[in-house]
Amino acid sequence: MHPAGRLMIVFGIILLFGSVAVILFDLEISVGDSEQSMVEEDPIFDFSGQNGNITFNSENDENIIGWRLYVLGNYIDSDNNSKWDSCEELEVFIWIQGSEKPAELDDKENIFRPTCDVNNTRQDLSDFALVYSGDICFNSSTPPSPICSDGNYSLESNSFVRLVKEEQNIETQKSISEKIIEYLLSGYVTLCISPIFLLLGLIIGSSLDDDNTKKKGPKVASGPQAEWRAYSLAQSERGSDGLAKSFGRHLKTRKRQMTGKSRKGNLRGGVHKGGGLFLGGWTEEDSNAEYKKKVEDRRK
Repeated sequence: MHPAGRLMIVFGIILLFGSVAVILFDLEISVGDSEQSMVEEDPIFDFSGQNGNITFNSENDENIIGWRLYVLGNYIDSDNNSKWDSCEELEVFIWIQGSEKPAELDDKENIFRPTCDVNNTRQDLSDFALVYSGDICFNSSTPPSPICSDGNYSLESNSFVRLVKEEQNIETQKSISEKIIEYLLSGYVTLCISPIFLLLGLIIGSSLDDDNTKKKGPKVASGPQAEWRAYSLAQSERGSDGLAKSFGRHLKTRKRQMTGKSRKGNLRGGVHKGGGLFLGGWTEEDSNAEYKKKVEDRRK
């Protein structure tokens, strides 16, 4: 198979197994900035305690709309009254400095909004043994928007509380490339694409191999394909019978040669071990004459 086809097939197999793993194990692949997750793992508390002051400044923190309030404890509702045990008796008053403290918890001047119901749960800080208990300067039950004016505020609570800034979720329009990457990382798109790469790899690999075979044609081995040996009658010394002396090695004894039944080709033709042809029609006299002529030619 052509290397291009193999590459396509390997790529398709990788996409197939990768997509199945993402879907089965519900893996989340993020290519964006992980700074937000780092903040959640190691949060910055703007306030910790029962009494103190906080400052709301929209100019310095444009995206900050308020604070989330947490109390120490766990998400447990032992009495099944739909309120978490840790914040069931929580009382928090927050008002702007220079004005009177609100008389009641639900007073309009009190900018704290309790969210101790079991339906309002945030697990972002549960590892720190903190229970989400309310909102300051915004209301999570409505579209979040700041309801506090810039200034300093006083805080009083009957329990130890901690405050974490709440940022406004600004949805930015994603570019086409970001949407494509998001779809690809979902796993389902790549699962549908992988068979296409496998099919293309098979088609490309087989078609290119056929073209190369037609162009090249059958392979012809280089170099000699047969071993030729030349035999010369003149190079073999002959005896009185006209046969090469080495030819007698085929016979066990001279007596058998003289008295035994002659084999076909021994006297009238064939190829013997010493080399050369014993041509049909030659007699012993012909061989002797040829041998004597050869000896005389060498002497001259």
